[in-house]
Amino acid sequence: MLKLNFDIGPLRAASDKLRGFSPSARAAALNTALKTVAKRGATVARKESSAEYNLKQATIGARMSVSVDRPNLRATIKARSSKSNRIPLKAFGATKFKVRNKEKGGAKYLTGVKVRIRRKGEEVKLRHAFIATMPNGYVGVFQREDAGTKRLKIKEVTGLDVPQMFVGRRVKPAVIAKMLEVAPGLVLHEMVRKLQSLGFK
Repeated sequence: MLKLNFDIGPLRAASDKLRGFSPSARAAALNTALKTVAKRGATVARKESSAEYNLKQATIGARMSVSVDRPNLRATIKARSSKSNRIPLKAFGATKFKVRNKEKGGAKYLTGVKVRIRRKGEEVKLRHAFIATMPNGYVGVFQREDAGTKRLKIKEVTGLDVPQMFVGRRVKPAVIAKMLEVAPGLVLHEMVRKLQSLGFK
């Protein structure tokens, strides 16, 4: 999760123009600006994460949300971190592979799934993994695991979750820099808009 707090001291003059109006009017201007700041940061997070990891921006964005804490002037980009929210390996462009087994004995071919997590990273091959389509049409990468019984348990293989991407050396600094860059101007812009909506030039 990323959070940003910034001091609106430099915008005191613009804020003072709204002193004569209701707290709700002042809060509306700040709320709109802060939400826009968070959305700009989320856009950067999607782009930078997609540039670093082998994922579509839409896949990353579906696991993100933005919120604003009005009393504390805090814009927050949220992304849940949990095992159930880890991104399926298929989303990283996983494909099947089949190569001739050079070792004597055993299967004639080695099969599995290959995937590249980072765009500039090495390709990883998973033996005994396979791509399957479920009855509901869902396509995923699965592996058989020893369940301690005569039957093997089939489990979907997942990769990273979005918060793990955020803490990377590339993603988090870029997001924070963008939010700090646009925040003051957006807050001032929304305050001016509020004044104009109330009849002031």
